[in-house]
Amino acid sequence: MAMCFLPEDSMIAGTKKIMDFEYYTEEGGTTITLPYAKVVFCPYGEYSKTVLEKIGTIIDSNVFRIILTQADTNGLSGVYTFQPIVIDSSGYRCRPTEGNIVITPAISASQF
Repeated sequence: MAMCFLPEDSMIAGTKKIMDFEYYTEEGGTTITLPYAKVVFCPYGEYSKTVLEKIGTIIDSNVFRIILTQADTNGLSGVYTFQPIVIDSSGYRCRPTEGNIVITPAISASQF
C-alpha cells in the first residue's frame, strides 16, 4: 500500500483542520477496503514521543479523513511529524509515508 507524497503543511494552534489522505495499492489500484486508519503525531525528530493520535474516517474507496479540533492542538507549537497508519481488510498494517506540519501559536486577541 502506498500514499501520495505528503507536502509540509501548517496551521494555527487551537483551530480546526481537516486532513485527507489518499492511498492506493503498489500496482496503482484505488479500491482498497480499509477497516481502520489513524494518524499519529510526534515532535519533529522525536519518534518515541507521541503527542496526538487521531482515528480516521473512511470517506471514499481510497481516502480517509482526520479532523484536528481546537482541543487537539491547543498548547502545541513547532514542527511535528505525522504518520498515517492503515490496516487493510486482510489485516495488513502499513505506515506508507510521513509528513510534517508546522503548528504556530495563535496571536492573543480580545474577544469580539
